[in-house]
Amino acid sequence: GELAPGGAGGNGGYLIGNGGPGGPGGILGSGGFGGKAGLVGAAGLTGANGGSASVALTYTTENDFSTVQISVGGGPPITTEVDTGSGGLVIPVTQLSPEVLQNLGPATGTGEVDYGGWGKFYYTEYKTPVNFGNGISTAPTTIGVFTRVEEIDGNGNWVNIPQSDWSNPKYAISADMGVGIGAADDQGLISPLRDLPGGLGQGFLMNEPAGQLQFGPNPLPAVTSVDGGWYSTTLDVQISYDGAQSAIQPITYEGSGNAIIDSGGLGGDLPKNFVLPSTLSGYSEGDNLPLGTMISVFTPDGTELYTTTVTTATGGNATNIGSIADGFSTGFYPFLQGPIYFSYSPAGLGTAIWDYPPSV
Repeated sequence: GELAPGGAGGNGGYLIGNGGPGGPGGILGSGGFGGKAGLVGAAGLTGANGGSASVALTYTTENDFSTVQISVGGGPPITTEVDTGSGGLVIPVTQLSPEVLQNLGPATGTGEVDYGGWGKFYYTEYKTPVNFGNGISTAPTTIGVFTRVEEIDGNGNWVNIPQSDWSNPKYAISADMGVGIGAADDQGLISPLRDLPGGLGQGFLMNEPAGQLQFGPNPLPAVTSVDGGWYSTTLDVQISYDGAQSAIQPITYEGSGNAIIDSGGLGGDLPKNFVLPSTLSGYSEGDNLPLGTMISVFTPDGTELYTTTVTTATGGNATNIGSIADGFSTGFYPFLQGPIYFSYSPAGLGTAIWDYPPSV
């Protein structure tokens, strides 16, 4: 098991012989004791302790999000997005073989979720362990398997997208592991990381520069923390462009924080009621902020978290001006600059912790 110590090594012969080495521990487990020596011989060495509870985290500029490899039902690894802006693991049925589906056991429910506002995703629920490899697996947890996806046609009607089109780049329907908490939980689905054994389920470190997703307590010194969770939290934002800059403005909606620290948010969003600098006065809802725009993000007490510059005005990696209700989304920018730790405490809310200082 992930937390189990290694087994003891074999003993040497009664008169002559060395003891065998102890077995290696599981993740976070200690190594096993070496075997006893014979009357002539040496005791075996203690086995190695378990290694870091981490898996490879991969980012590509094509997607503008990070992925890990997971498997369910004894199937092959599935490339899966790590999304701090939603809750629950969902996998398209097209990525699971009939054998794997059978191994998931009986369906336990159904649900529907909306990603980004363009479609409706219907899923069937199963309760099964999620395997991350490297000896790391959850207890049985509820996952969703997409069986139907709909979009709005030109007449404003919801129409079915054939499963044969799901892999089309227009839709790019793929596995998504929502690791959020609180309001990010989606209709009965929760982050599978919360069902990891022992202390591994208390939080996770997204360390994109190092290419690692690490489970358990924060392994790095904290620099700045964001209280109030990382979904519908309160952040302050300043926009600068071509020599002019806006005031530092809190992002709220109906009196509450309305910012999301969202690794699945691509280039991020800015609400249309944000007062832009004079050099961007012609921009409005639906526009992307232009090349060279500088975005600085702060905690409510004025502590800077990060600053980033828009490097392209095309595709998913340019910040979009959206609706007031949608608020501010960081997008993937802060994850590229350094490691961010996400704690599932306090319950139902969570805490985001920057493990790196701001830099321009």
